[in-house]
Amino acid sequence: MAPVVLIPSLNPLAGPLVRLVAGLGASFPDVVVVDDGSDARFGPTFRSLAGAATVLGHPRNKGKGAALKTGFAHIGARFPGRGVVTVDDDGQHAVEDVAAVAGALGEAGPGGVVLGQRDLAGAPLPSRAGGRLAALAVDLLFGGGVADTQSGLRGVGAGLLGWADGIRGERFEYETLFLLRCLRRGVPLLRVPIRTIYAQGGASRFRRWGDSWAVAGAILGDAAGSPAP
Repeated sequence: MAPVVLIPSLNPLAGPLVRLVAGLGASFPDVVVVDDGSDARFGPTFRSLAGAATVLGHPRNKGKGAALKTGFAHIGARFPGRGVVTVDDDGQHAVEDVAAVAGALGEAGPGGVVLGQRDLAGAPLPSRAGGRLAALAVDLLFGGGVADTQSGLRGVGAGLLGWADGIRGERFEYETLFLLRCLRRGVPLLRVPIRTIYAQGGASRFRRWGDSWAVAGAILGDAAGSPAP
């Protein structure tokens, strides 16, 4: 059966999120959206997803990592044995690429992970520079040849959901820590090329300095041997 799609969301533009959920419906019968403490004015957007997705909510903003872990816990309990494909809410991921990652997850199996890997050459300069620096640091310190450490389009096998839920990190650093734990644990990691899309009018929640420092700290902390779950 198709994996469950998990979409962490904060103050989303209605158009991209609603179109994404509608587009996923043909291939993915189960979609879970986690409202990570969005402002009240975004309530109508989430209510409009009723019938097309299960919407979970945080009473306040906790961070993307926390939203992903809320989703993993819910899916593990509600859909046992099903893998998960995580997707960003801002139009950066085409439905065809979501399907490609889902297909590769079937090959990776319940103990594997699939990374949708963008070609960052088409990204804006700050994103391109930051992404390449993070990828270089991870490769030098841990190996594995991960060229896109911040891609939000990923597949996680059903057997890893409980483990993933226990990895530390509440915000954007969680995604990097997740990959580092995979490399340390020897988790099978497949890469699937995906398009690099920067939707007009979209606003990244990634705080260039604060979150960049958190990601850097996560990489260096792991390299220094920080305890891992």
